[in-house]
Amino acid sequence: MSQIEIPDLLTYIQQILTPIAMISGVGIMTLFTQTRYGRIVDATRRLTHDKINLIRSKVSKNLTEQETKMNKKIIDHIDIQLDILIRRGAYLKRALILLLTGIFLFIFTSVLILLQEIVPSIFIVPLTMTTFIAGLVSLIYGGIFILIDLTLSHKAALIAVESAAEIYKTFE
Repeated sequence: MSQIEIPDLLTYIQQILTPIAMISGVGIMTLFTQTRYGRIVDATRRLTHDKINLIRSKVSKNLTEQETKMNKKIIDHIDIQLDILIRRGAYLKRALILLLTGIFLFIFTSVLILLQEIVPSIFIVPLTMTTFIAGLVSLIYGGIFILIDLTLSHKAALIAVESAAEIYKTFE
């Protein structure tokens, strides 16, 4: 190989590896987001089950007036938490869709880079840039949705603590 071919080869390798590095990074973000989404689904199921049990106990048992009030406060708290969980789940679902779209766009970018080396064309370069930039935009918006979820997660934790304190004070 001559001196001119080595830089071309290095540039080609760099062009191929950049989308692969992006795929790996986005893949890790996707796993992180899927785990958060799974926990939200589990919490939603658990709270829904708890709510159903409280409603059943209200109907099937002779509860005192204080127990009935406590059940109602707990059900109200569960409803608030379920509302937040459903919103968080929607944001994480959007984030997952965008992150997976980014992965597919980065894979397509790699294919286009390879295609450009095999069959050079003036149309492939702009298409390659467009798909890579679209993948980056998808990644950015997915990250924004993850940040929104993190904010809502903190809000939900604060509401849970405040609700528990309120219920405790009401029924001491």
